[in-house]
Amino acid sequence: MGKFLRQGLFAGVLAGFLVALLFVIDGGPGDSLHTVAHWFALDSKEVGKVVGFLLMLVLGSIFGVLFGGIAARLRPTLGRWLLMGLVVGAVW
Repeated sequence: MGKFLRQGLFAGVLAGFLVALLFVIDGGPGDSLHTVAHWFALDSKEVGKVVGFLLMLVLGSIFGVLFGGIAARLRPTLGRWLLMGLVVGAVW
């Protein structure tokens, strides 16, 4: 189970990093990252972008570990893995 959790954590951090980079590319200088910080009432003009970026990494890692835990318990087939990944990604 630990292997699945580590792999889920790594995949989640990587996904959070890529999504945070998309926020920077899509919104110019990362203005959309203020929205992520605002979700948790941690937004400020000075550090809102950094907090938003870190929150994207944290959220990605949480959902990655969630996916890893589900995958470890169910041992699904490829189709179920894809379906679980889509559901967890949609919730994220």
